[in-house]
Amino acid sequence: MRKFVFRLEMLLRVKLSTEKEQKAKLFEIQELLRSLEAELSALYQRQAAQTQMFREESAKGISGERMLVYGRYFEHLRDTIAEQIRRVEAAKVEKGKRQAALLRTMQEIKALRKLRTAQYEEYLAEVAREEEKAIGDIISFNVTMSGRG
Repeated sequence: MRKFVFRLEMLLRVKLSTEKEQKAKLFEIQELLRSLEAELSALYQRQAAQTQMFREESAKGISGERMLVYGRYFEHLRDTIAEQIRRVEAAKVEKGKRQAALLRTMQEIKALRKLRTAQYEEYLAEVAREEEKAIGDIISFNVTMSGRG
């Protein structure tokens, strides 16, 4: 009896390997995104703390030079936050692309597995037909031999 061979086994193996790589890359971008979002949150907290300090100093009376320093710092902080937001958004876009690619690969794997199952069922049906034919041949041979005797 011949052995079952899935004709697209190599493609399935490549897709499974690709899926594993894509999952690892998705995990990496998720970790990066978490890190970027934590940094953004820290920047917002720093901004809130500095705003509070500015308000307190302003209430007591603040020099023009000190106001200028605060103004430059807040401008720098706004630019830093804007850049961090851009990084977070870029990471989200990349995450979406990687999720979509992983989903496509998983769908391809599912289709290949269905195809393999269908081919295996065809193989089993063919093996059953061959066995029935062999049994029929044996019975036919026995009937022929017993008729000669």
